[in-house]
Amino acid sequence: MIKINNPEATPGLTGLRDRMNWKKWLDTAPTYRELINYIQNDDKIYLNNVKSGIKAPLAAYVREQTNRTVLLVAATEKDAKTQYRLLAKKYKDSVLYLPAESLEDYYSEAHNPESSHQRVHTLWQLANQQTPLLVVAPVSALLKRLLPLDTFKKTAQHLSIGKCIDLESFTFDLTEMGYERTHMVESPGQYAVRGGILDVFSVGSPYPVRIELFDDEIDLMRCFDASNQRSIREIEKTVLLPAKEIIIPQARRDKHISYLQKKYSGEIYSQLLEAIERNPGAWDELLFAMEKDRCHLFHYLQHPVVIWADYAKIVAEQKNFDQSQRETSQRLIDGGMLFKEAKNKFIPLVTLEKDASPRGELKTYLFNTKVQNQTILDLNTTEVEDFLGKPDYFEKFIQQSVAEGNRILIFHSEQSSADHFMRFFKDRDFTGFGHVSEPGVYFQIGDLEESFALPGERIVFLKDSDVFKTAKTKQKRRKRKGKAIDSFTDLKVGDYVVHDIHGIGVYRGIEKMEIDGVNKDLLVIEYAEQARLYIAIEQMNAIQTYIGTGGERKPKINRLGHPDWSKAKQRAKKAVEDMADDLIALYAERRNRKGFAFSEDTPWQKEFEDRFPFEETEDQLRSIEEIKKDMEAPVPMDRLLCGDVGYGKTEVALRAAFKAIMDGKQVAFLVPTTILASQHYATVKERFANYPIGVEVLSRYNSPGEQKRIIEDLSTGQIDLLVGTHRMLSKDVRFKNLGLLIIDEEQRFGVKDKEHLKQLKTEVDVLTLSATPIPRTLHMSLSGVRDMSILNDPPEGRQPVKTYVMPYNPITIKENIEKELSRGGQVFYVHNRVYDLDETLADVATLVPHAKIEMAHGRMSSSEMEKTMKNFIEGKTDILVSTTIVESGIDIGNVNTMIIDQGDRFGLSQLYQLRGRIGRSPRQAYCYITYRRQQLTEIAEKRLKAIKDFTAFGSGFKIAMRDMEIRGAGNLLGGEQSGHLFRIGYEMYTRLLEETIQEKTTGVRQQEVTPTQIHVQVDNYIPEYYIDNEEMKYDIYKRIAYIQTQEDFRDMQEELEDRFGLLPKGVMNLMYLAIINNSATALGIQEITQRGKDFYLTFGHKKPPVLKSETITALYQDYRLKLKADKEDRPRWRMQITETDHKAILKALIQFLNVLKEEKSQ
Repeated sequence: MIKINNPEATPGLTGLRDRMNWKKWLDTAPTYRELINYIQNDDKIYLNNVKSGIKAPLAAYVREQTNRTVLLVAATEKDAKTQYRLLAKKYKDSVLYLPAESLEDYYSEAHNPESSHQRVHTLWQLANQQTPLLVVAPVSALLKRLLPLDTFKKTAQHLSIGKCIDLESFTFDLTEMGYERTHMVESPGQYAVRGGILDVFSVGSPYPVRIELFDDEIDLMRCFDASNQRSIREIEKTVLLPAKEIIIPQARRDKHISYLQKKYSGEIYSQLLEAIERNPGAWDELLFAMEKDRCHLFHYLQHPVVIWADYAKIVAEQKNFDQSQRETSQRLIDGGMLFKEAKNKFIPLVTLEKDASPRGELKTYLFNTKVQNQTILDLNTTEVEDFLGKPDYFEKFIQQSVAEGNRILIFHSEQSSADHFMRFFKDRDFTGFGHVSEPGVYFQIGDLEESFALPGERIVFLKDSDVFKTAKTKQKRRKRKGKAIDSFTDLKVGDYVVHDIHGIGVYRGIEKMEIDGVNKDLLVIEYAEQARLYIAIEQMNAIQTYIGTGGERKPKINRLGHPDWSKAKQRAKKAVEDMADDLIALYAERRNRKGFAFSEDTPWQKEFEDRFPFEETEDQLRSIEEIKKDMEAPVPMDRLLCGDVGYGKTEVALRAAFKAIMDGKQVAFLVPTTILASQHYATVKERFANYPIGVEVLSRYNSPGEQKRIIEDLSTGQIDLLVGTHRMLSKDVRFKNLGLLIIDEEQRFGVKDKEHLKQLKTEVDVLTLSATPIPRTLHMSLSGVRDMSILNDPPEGRQPVKTYVMPYNPITIKENIEKELSRGGQVFYVHNRVYDLDETLADVATLVPHAKIEMAHGRMSSSEMEKTMKNFIEGKTDILVSTTIVESGIDIGNVNTMIIDQGDRFGLSQLYQLRGRIGRSPRQAYCYITYRRQQLTEIAEKRLKAIKDFTAFGSGFKIAMRDMEIRGAGNLLGGEQSGHLFRIGYEMYTRLLEETIQEKTTGVRQQEVTPTQIHVQVDNYIPEYYIDNEEMKYDIYKRIAYIQTQEDFRDMQEELEDRFGLLPKGVMNLMYLAIINNSATALGIQEITQRGKDFYLTFGHKKPPVLKSETITALYQDYRLKLKADKEDRPRWRMQITETDHKAILKALIQFLNVLKEEKSQ
């Protein structure tokens, strides 16, 4: 009988995982006990026959046995990250990763600082370690020179309650530490000052810290959430780590620069000095190369054990690294971008190894190696056969292995994987429970790099995905919830805005004015002919940021008081009404039509979904449920699935397709191009490989004979799923039993194709895929007439694209292209001018003459473009020189370097989308944004600064989403509607759409609301000392304008006092006025005017609330209320407030309006 350690018979898999340790499994082996003895004596040991699967377990075992820090050195960054992931899954915070850096981080003017921040955090943890750690690093990360340990420890700032700091000198120190001053802290390495409040986001910390000063003493500290700026909890002390690894005091920096001035000629020195001024933080590291200190990672480790994993490969990679750095350095020196002494920033490997002794040191080899006069141990790890698709063979292997006395430990990435294996064993009558020391099968939650065996110890370690594809390791990801695309309130001077009544103008900022003795802040909007409109803050909800249809096209500025704006709104309203009528009619028609109700999920459906090799995002799971619910309903499905490229739309669609096929229905998967057809066909074939499902692709790439065969097989039902282009819509194509139509990018089909699709859609369930995100506002507007599922979650399993901004230099361009081609990859070279694209291609060809290069642009014929893209996708082309025209829907995982020529000519949203076309595989991707310094205009310089900010701190998402909103809206709504959207702005358009659909579906006509004009004699503004940043002030004003209730008031008060300190009276008054304005507007009050103690409420031509006699009596007693009419016969009520305190006056007004609202609601 084979004994199985059954998870169901133990305290659960969690218990198994907690009890699991490598000591228990390896300590019974004499070889491993001998190894530990050598390490305890600080010997150098050579280990033979060490397969990849044992590297991480070996590191963990050594740490458990020796109670010492273990440094696991890998040959490459990819290898290091794999080992780190495996160890971190179990040992969590006890595992540190030290990433490598390259010269690119120094000669570029901006790059994402994430890896340098991680280096600082890891070094700090090592410098202050209290317990033994597991440290993983590629060998290139060890070669960099470091600050002396004592010096590095002094670079941090230790803060605690009661400590005194001079704010001015402290912020200077933060800047020296590499921190950037911003108006709002959002990312590590930033700080902000607001009066006596200092926000700092320390490197390595999960949350930023808010520090309140009383004079120069720290009075209060709390950590806060960077996403909403709200405090989480109070803290007593904190440590602010430096935001850069090397810090050189200004005096020593000046000394080094003075040396360079003496050594180099005037022109070269000027170039170097300019580079230092552009990127001082990075250049500190290069200037440090001139220092005499020779410190490295081993000086930060306390009596560690060093494991050189696959030493032969490490030596080879280190040689490649040395050569690459030498060549790059020399090219940069020759080009005047670097000085010779900077080459000293890396330490030779031989020096590192020398400093590593004497201490426990292991050098592992994949196979046998011979070393004279050294201790050699043979770990004798062997590979395990591949059992994929061979369940009977796996069963026989288990029977035989256990009979021979082996213990078999199976690592499961998920509990579902363990359950799957238990079903497998139960079906084969494997019973009983094994003790850990007995032969048998054991389960463990965890992961291995690969399966391996220890024959001498009679132990086999199996990775679940090496046995069953259903158990393929799911790549666990941090739960990074994607941000739904919302409306935007960020606004800068010079931006276009839309006023509900007056139309499109230009925002000119906020001006403080004194009107009738009252200080107020007013928004200034400039219209045509330099006419200016001043808007009270409480009426800010009448304006929105203008968002058009993208590109460089600018909207027409309206004239104040001219009917052009109202006419544009009327035309848009009419177009929206026509579209709403069509949508509602189609929606109602489908709801009334009989459709096929698909069955509930089958066991095969569950198995098919379990085979998905990644963890589904929350949006994917929700969308799948929505689609299945539609399919199981007795009415035809017509659902739109929206999400950017790589967000998992295809997997969602394939689960719907599988469900349809399980009910005996055929599936048509329609795509706009042959390239996409080929890509989708390959994906479908791979996912359906283990099932008896017939899959084919139909396009003009098929020969006439193939097309004939496919069409015949389709009509007889031998094909279950057909992927095809518009060729599928031809009259000779007939399905035997079509049940589901999946359409990818419907807007890209021609008019005739769309007509044919209309006919198909009436008969079957339809799922339409769109690669453009849909904004939440538009989604909500259409929610009553269009079934939509939205994928907002970011793609998983991808490394962030490393992005660099740098001056154009052919040396660096050549270097970066060669680096990508040397690893078998491909390159996008983007140049957005068609007329000299051929010259650009020639320039690139001169730099890399051995590369195969093609060109793509919008003036090519569709067949030429298709051929070019097909060559690129199939790897026949190394470099594609193109404009921005290249299809964004195509997924080319092998393209992981992009060079953007003259990046200052692109908008942020364009750069964001371009960059998104690379980095779609586990391989590290690089984007280089170049510019020509001599051609920069003043506008281009400003744009370049924004690009650098976008690159350095990843703030591009918020900015770029504006364009994505419009892409989504345009694709969904069509060209005619996009024209109206351009003329009146996105937010006004979606408001009209929402109002129209509500009117059509409820029958209630929406009344146009005019904000109340309020003339009350109280100061209402945000003082400069409270918020001095105009963009932030605008955002706060905008949010204050939406305060409607006391609960809103308290929530905003808490936030403002948390972020900026106690509320000034002017801000408090402003918030009360917002409640008054929103209440009065809802009641139809046109104007509230104060004259001394009297307040006049004018209702315009809308009927005021009808008051009960007892209410009138009560209001007369409290407010001396009188009901009258003005000269224009508008209802005009007069009331008195005897209070003199401004706050009391405003609260009395609010109380009065609340009484009116209660009367109106009854």
